[in-house]
Amino acid sequence: MIAWWERITSDGHEGIVIKPETFITRAKGKLIQPAIKVRGSKYLYIIYVMDYLLPENLNRLKQRNVSKKQKLALKEFSLGVEGIRRFVGGESIERVHECVLGTLAMESDPVDPRL
Repeated sequence: MIAWWERITSDGHEGIVIKPETFITRAKGKLIQPAIKVRGSKYLYIIYVMDYLLPENLNRLKQRNVSKKQKLALKEFSLGVEGIRRFVGGESIERVHECVLGTLAMESDPVDPRL
């Protein structure tokens, strides 16, 4: 798997998205993030500049607080699942749209796009 990832990212692909085996996964009663992006070095050079691999820069990057971005991803995922549940359950389109609008409203909350 690692060799495959290194090969595709060296060819210029951004990276891959890793997802859990089961659609909705919990650990210790808490929802697990539905997916995580694993970026390739070429993409990271664009986002963090060429010297991001220097030890002082890596230390700074490792110290970033990603909890806000992670919580936002979990909220969006939960709203998506709820919207699907409502749709499949035959609820009104207005009830489905509540979930969609809730997700769109969260987009207005500024989050560092590089996370």
